Amino acid sequence: MFFIDNRNTCIYFDKGKIDKYCVYINGRGMWRHAPTDIEYFTWILELSDKYGVDKVWSDFNKIYEITGDFINYTLAEEVIYQIDKTYDEDTLLWWIVFYMTMVAECKKERAILKKRIKRLGVYNVLIDKWDVSYVAQYMRHKHWKYLAKEMKERDIC
Repeated sequence: MFFIDNRNTCIYFDKGKIDKYCVYINGRGMWRHAPTDIEYFTWILELSDKYGVDKVWSDFNKIYEITGDFINYTLAEEVIYQIDKTYDEDTLLWWIVFYMTMVAECKKERAILKKRIKRLGVYNVLIDKWDVSYVAQYMRHKHWKYLAKEMKERDIC
């Protein structure tokens, strides 16, 4: 569980509709809210509009690189807090949400692509300039081999 805003907001895992690693936010006007792909893809797109695609893509990849199948609080806080300091606004909540959603993807037993699925989504939004709603739905019914090929074509394996 991550606490931000002087411990008034927490981000944590709990059982969801599909699996036991659903990410929830409690605080900031949200009570036990499970953020959607549309929400965090919209956030990252808006952030890139303000700070540039290259910066946001690079920062996303720093978080991607430290993500595994368990939460490393020390490393995650170190990296995410350093990234947050490079922005003129509070970015902690959504960077932590991205981190935890990628950890959740790594924990899915039957998922083959694991955290790579989020990386492809962010790439589609930031680099390919696809519509956020389209990206959020695009991968849902695609075979993993098809998506893996797309990742390889974009050099984001």
